[in-house]
Amino acid sequence: MQEMALHILDIVQNSIEAESRNVWIDVREIVSDNILQLSIRDDGKGIPDGMIDRAHDPYYTSRTTRKVGMGLSLLKYHAELAGGGFSIRKAGEKGTLTEAWFVYDHFDRQPLGDIVGVLKILMRMENMDFVYRHTTDKGSYQFSTIEAREVLEVISLNQQSLVRELSQLITKNLAEIGTEAVT
Repeated sequence: MQEMALHILDIVQNSIEAESRNVWIDVREIVSDNILQLSIRDDGKGIPDGMIDRAHDPYYTSRTTRKVGMGLSLLKYHAELAGGGFSIRKAGEKGTLTEAWFVYDHFDRQPLGDIVGVLKILMRMENMDFVYRHTTDKGSYQFSTIEAREVLEVISLNQQSLVRELSQLITKNLAEIGTEAVT
């Protein structure tokens, strides 16, 4: 994975497979503190005790369709390569919290990449809601699929014209807070 947006998509895919109904994605891009932090929390069935320590092992996966699970191990590798770290743990009674942090100006830090493209994909998922929050030195922006459906008075966001309009709105708002994702 060449950009952080793809790591986010991969972790959300793990959340969906864990039967999550809600996912919270938080990106903190704080140049003044020289940190970029990703946090993805879900309300899925969670990682069983004893498997948390193995979750980022590339040769371990709970999936039966393949014998390796590279996503979390690649995120951990990229975070550590860029002077940061990685953690994964239970989020309460059920659910999982995955976090990665990076030295913002580190030479080896991956770019954020196409965050808006990832959000467009997530908007189209019918059985999952998400909240995306992005914080920079200039401010914070939040997008929620639940709020978007309520404001637009629609049952689904899975319409091409709606996704296009929402992605333009997200792009505009992210640009206003000065994120690297839309420079």
